[in-house]
Amino acid sequence: MSADVSAQQDWTAVFAEVLSQPESQVQAEIWEQVFGEEYPAELAPYSYTSRSELRRIAEEVRVGAGELLVDIGSGRGGPGLWVAATTGADYCAVDIAEPGLARCAGGRPRFDWTAARARPSAASRRCPSRRARRPRS
Repeated sequence: MSADVSAQQDWTAVFAEVLSQPESQVQAEIWEQVFGEEYPAELAPYSYTSRSELRRIAEEVRVGAGELLVDIGSGRGGPGLWVAATTGADYCAVDIAEPGLARCAGGRPRFDWTAARARPSAASRRCPSRRARRPRS
C-alpha cells in the first residue's frame, strides 16, 4: 500500500527542526576525509557542495559588486554567502525556516563574512545587512 502523498506536511516545521540542530561534526569529518580539499569545511554546508561547484556557481550566476544574489531555500546560507563574498554581490537569503536564517544573519562561525552584504528574509521581514571578506578559493 502506498503512502498518501496528498497528506498535508508542515514543511516550515520540518526544516525549522532540521536547521535548529547543531552542525554534525562527524558528518563534516567524513566529508572532509572523502573529498579532501574540495570540501569547504569553513562553510559548514548542510549538503555536500565542493569548492569546484562553488566556483562554477559564482561564474554562472553572473553577479558582481552592487548587484543582488537571491538565494531561495538558503538554509543556513553557507554556499550562497560564499558566492556573494566571491563575486562582491549583495546577498538576500530566503527560506521558510527561521533557524537557518538566524544562522545566516549571524554569519558563519568559521568564516569572516565582511565582503558581502547579507539580508536574510522570511516572508517580508529583513534582517540587518552583513559584509563578508573574500573566501579562500
